[in-house]
Amino acid sequence: MAGLAFAMALAFPIPAGAQAKPADRPTVYTSKKCGFRIHIPAGWVLIPFAAADEGGNGCGFRLQRRDRAQQIKLDHDQDLYSITAATVDQDLATAAETGLFEKEEGKWVVKGRMEMTSPAEEISSDKWVGLRGIATVGCERERGGVPPELCEIPRAVLNNRGSKSAIFYGAPKSGDVFAQVLKEFEFL
Repeated sequence: MAGLAFAMALAFPIPAGAQAKPADRPTVYTSKKCGFRIHIPAGWVLIPFAAADEGGNGCGFRLQRRDRAQQIKLDHDQDLYSITAATVDQDLATAAETGLFEKEEGKWVVKGRMEMTSPAEEISSDKWVGLRGIATVGCERERGGVPPELCEIPRAVLNNRGSKSAIFYGAPKSGDVFAQVLKEFEFL
């Protein structure tokens, strides 16, 4: 249940006063306090925020398109591109549970809505290990039939091979940028 509460907290709007870090060209944002470095794609903005885990630790950020307001209007008031993440002082297994991953018959899955699960894959770089999956949320049955690709939410958990993890949630159309952000993410 703690994982669900944490996931719900990530979905809330960014607090007033959070400062955007804009990128006209690809750039790097480093937070020594939070212990990570992230590459911001050109045309995207990073907004850092506090994201406390159960121990009162953690930092968060949202990556969003610079033209987010215009894009939301074009997408019928839906944010289809943003990526939200939080760092937590947890090992991979604990962070995976917090990020709505679980083991089913010895294999990792990512949980969606209505008890739906989808396969997750183990991923790694020379600096981290993690899990990545697409959560199916079943929204194609709502509002007169939403296209199925809008019902698939990318999720990931990365761990520094120790006690620091980052939990990522993407909007349905963030896929390519989501994959690139994971690939280039670094723990300090």
